[in-house]
Amino acid sequence: MAQDIYSAGYFTDGALTQQAAVYKNGSKLHQSFFNNGLKGKSTGVVLHGGEVYWTCNCYNSNNVSQYATVMKHNDTFMSTSTDTPSAFNTLFHSDDLFAAGWMNVDGVMTAAIWKNDDATPLYILGVPNLESEATNGCIDAEGVVYTCGWQATSNNAPHGVVWKDDQVCFELAEGTKISDMALYDGKVYTVGYAKAGSSYSLKVWEETTELYSLSSSGYETYRASISIDAGDIYVTGYAGGPDKLWKNGMVLYTTQNGYFQSVVANTDGVYYGGSDGLGKIWKDGSVIYSPNSCSRVLDLYIEKQETGVGEGVESGFAVYPNPAQSVIRVMGVESHTEVQIFNALGELVKTAKVGANGEIGIADLANGIYSVRFGNTSLKFVKMM
Repeated sequence: MAQDIYSAGYFTDGALTQQAAVYKNGSKLHQSFFNNGLKGKSTGVVLHGGEVYWTCNCYNSNNVSQYATVMKHNDTFMSTSTDTPSAFNTLFHSDDLFAAGWMNVDGVMTAAIWKNDDATPLYILGVPNLESEATNGCIDAEGVVYTCGWQATSNNAPHGVVWKDDQVCFELAEGTKISDMALYDGKVYTVGYAKAGSSYSLKVWEETTELYSLSSSGYETYRASISIDAGDIYVTGYAGGPDKLWKNGMVLYTTQNGYFQSVVANTDGVYYGGSDGLGKIWKDGSVIYSPNSCSRVLDLYIEKQETGVGEGVESGFAVYPNPAQSVIRVMGVESHTEVQIFNALGELVKTAKVGANGEIGIADLANGIYSVRFGNTSLKFVKMM
């Protein structure tokens, strides 16, 4: 399985201006062209419908946000008003493209989420007149939009929040901020920082339950990312020195002298980006790309390229009924063949052996879109009660 790796970040050009950029397999695809004291940073990139979309945030020389755009290749797909400071922190998609971040509402930094090319936010997530920010998001198999971030209280103490569409799904204690999130097995997992006195601790939560407290320092940072593969939880973040990558609460990798900014784990390995003097992309502890003219990698998107993949019938194989309630039957596969079932997010949710008549039980799966995979073949089906 070949995988193309897209990365977003920034670099400094010959005029010593910080420019936003996006890369494919270490080679620069697109960049911003700011001048006159303005500079750029890209915090998100996705491949959607075969097209490359990426964020391009504009800042002034004092690092104050000016406006934000979603770029489609080299063209502006959507842009906020230059009169309304805003920033896009991430991009994610299903059938639609979403951007999460913040915008200025009556002089207050306010969490918001945008959809497709509409510059008017789909949801204003924050409470009026209190600061908030949306830091990341994802979509479940039923199309529900989850967004994470933080919301200030009336006494200006932030607390981590996960929104479900435009409603609060759950909140964490005061003093917390959520940086990133992942959906796995019907639950929401988040990573962020909790403040206790003058110290900040990197933590991982399952819903509102703390799973791990990974490091402690006197510094707050958004350099925290989470990815889950086959039930294993991978997290990057600041550890009071060089950044680290943890697996299930145990240190897996440490930078020599730099930052880990984004992690993506899948069946092919653990990929993560950041910098170690200059922008880097690692896989399983080894540098695989040093993107040309890159100061730091802020986001990764991995496109899987599979051969022999069908949408329901392929090379004599088929899955039926479709939709199904409690049992699917895979035509053309011998009994006792081991198969894997993945949800719409590409997460492995079940491993099973094909029974008599090609049967596989799916009663334990939630409603949604899945694919059953065996060898180089993948067949999609819908679980529906």
